[in-house]
Amino acid sequence: MDPDELAEVIRCHLPAYLSEADYNKVTEQLKRFSEFRDYYILPAPTKKALQGDGWTGFAIKNDNEMLKVRGMILSNSDIDPDNPSRPDCNVVFSPIIPLSAVRKRFSDAKFNE
Repeated sequence: MDPDELAEVIRCHLPAYLSEADYNKVTEQLKRFSEFRDYYILPAPTKKALQGDGWTGFAIKNDNEMLKVRGMILSNSDIDPDNPSRPDCNVVFSPIIPLSAVRKRFSDAKFNE
């Protein structure tokens, strides 16, 4: 599936209230995901990783600086040691941030509570 086809499939999963301009921003970022592969996909540090696990010490790049962050594993079969289909074991993760930081960003952006 090419990026344009994927964007169209994803459209049905996005909120109906999303404007066309916002939809275009989302799909453009999704099409560029592979450019950020080294940011979100890292070598798995252990063979006992499970989807949904929270880890500390994920390394991410911020400009040219390496930072350590907390994250939750989103990967599933790619990190399963019983899956012989992938020679390289990678972890797709989502950074974990404190709820207070999310609330502060919403408050600073003047979103209604």
